[in-house]
Amino acid sequence: YEGPWIAERYSGLQDLFKTNPDAIWPTVREIVEPGKSFSAQQAFEAYYKLQELKVAADRAMAEAGAQVLVTPTAGMTYTIKELQADPIALNSNMGRYTNHMNLLDLCGIAVPTVFTSIGLPFGVTVSAAAGSDAFVCDIGSRLHKASGLTVGAMSSTIDAVEEAVAKRFPKSRFLQGVPTFKIVVSGAHMEGLALSWQLTERGGCFVRRARTAPMYKLLAFEGMKPPRPGMAGLGFEESKEHGRSIEVEIWELPAAAFASFCNLVAQPLGIGWVHMEDGSKVQGFRLVDHGADSGGGVGAAGEAEGAARKLPTEISEHGGWRNYLAKA
Repeated sequence: YEGPWIAERYSGLQDLFKTNPDAIWPTVREIVEPGKSFSAQQAFEAYYKLQELKVAADRAMAEAGAQVLVTPTAGMTYTIKELQADPIALNSNMGRYTNHMNLLDLCGIAVPTVFTSIGLPFGVTVSAAAGSDAFVCDIGSRLHKASGLTVGAMSSTIDAVEEAVAKRFPKSRFLQGVPTFKIVVSGAHMEGLALSWQLTERGGCFVRRARTAPMYKLLAFEGMKPPRPGMAGLGFEESKEHGRSIEVEIWELPAAAFASFCNLVAQPLGIGWVHMEDGSKVQGFRLVDHGADSGGGVGAAGEAEGAARKLPTEISEHGGWRNYLAKA
């Protein structure tokens, strides 16, 4: 509540300050009114200092290899009586871990996690670079579910609310007019598995579980990190004898995210048409390098020096990646 940034708040309230200052809550007036005394020079100096701090903060996150920052939402929970006695200082204390959010151009989500032994709430804030909204919301959702808390003051569980929302808006979770595309995933990108964050951070939404037409075989690439399957299409004659229907998931993503998602697809996989059990076709993960070893390597790059080349294991009999993981 200090510095030239307050001038922006004063700018929005200046007419009210001139005509009817008593209409402004006293605490707000005490915070905002000094904003009229800052000069343009002070504002620029503060802006330059902020940019230095942002560079330092970005460097610290990069050096730590961190994608998100998790902090307490509020370091202390005060009673109403305590806040009324010293509102500015105590509100400043509560914002210690979050006041930087707008200044550093971050996005974040506050997540309730637990009630203390004396019945007061405690939660954390998950923050990341601007534009990572879907990513932090996915993490926040998982933390909230793990806490075992209900939704707000209601008795409903998080799963119950999500099911109700899905029933009310069954067609799409995107705003009308937003171009989207559907994609079939068959392994590590499935909901709750190791790479599903690559979908959710791009605003992806789970649509439904489904099955392919019985014309594929499934191979386990256990040497990849994380392990994942490759779904290989079979020819017409071969599929009549050996083809299997594979359990998959269909997701929906904003069309603007297509290129960045495709850049994450690891060899020996690619994106191509997948024939579904209901006769439709959807773009999805396919095995494109059929000679790859269990680590996804192809040719000389896939051969471990001094060791026999290990091929991926066929796991078609399990009917899907989840079943294979459950029985492995």
